[in-house]
Amino acid sequence: MVVDTIHTLKLLGTWAGNRNVQKRCPLIAVFSLTHYCNYYCPMCPFGESDKTGQIKFAKSNNPTNDQWKMIFDKTSKYCIWSIVEGGEPTSRPDIMELVKYLYEIKMPVTVISNCSLLNKLDLLQLRRYIQFITCSIDSVHKDSYCKVRGVNEETFEKVVRNIRLLQENDVPHYFNSVITKFNSEEFIDQTYFEKAIELGSDAFSLTFV
Repeated sequence: MVVDTIHTLKLLGTWAGNRNVQKRCPLIAVFSLTHYCNYYCPMCPFGESDKTGQIKFAKSNNPTNDQWKMIFDKTSKYCIWSIVEGGEPTSRPDIMELVKYLYEIKMPVTVISNCSLLNKLDLLQLRRYIQFITCSIDSVHKDSYCKVRGVNEETFEKVVRNIRLLQENDVPHYFNSVITKFNSEEFIDQTYFEKAIELGSDAFSLTFV
């Protein structure tokens, strides 16, 4: 997980030089790897209820593995960081190959995930390729989590187990939450932060709806 400092400094120098001559270039790349997500969050464009249709759309519209690598190659000439998201990026069977490729071309990686599928990945290998995982956890309480995310209690329990797997495998991670009427109280009484710290979160990121 060591960032290539010389490579990063060169790109920052190029970026700063371009800014001086009024030439705008990207600094951070956000890659939405798939249009599919296995959740039903009402505030998210990927939370639609027709998952069969969503899968069909994703299969016909998602860039292929080779296409993403071509995009990565072009973007890495300008950007010093990459954010991998979705939909749910870990739903792609080739997610490990793609983050490995970003690592190999010296693009530090953040993965944004709902953490429901992490148990299917080799977390020790993943730890090598990424800087950290952003865990989209809107509530640390079962009832409100299920309301916000549109999933059942079994999914909540699986997510908690998967986050503990991140702890066990020393994968850096932090919590991100969208604050709504269903979960606002736990930020006021601090229980969200207490549980997140217990689950190894290194930081917090909050979004208001």
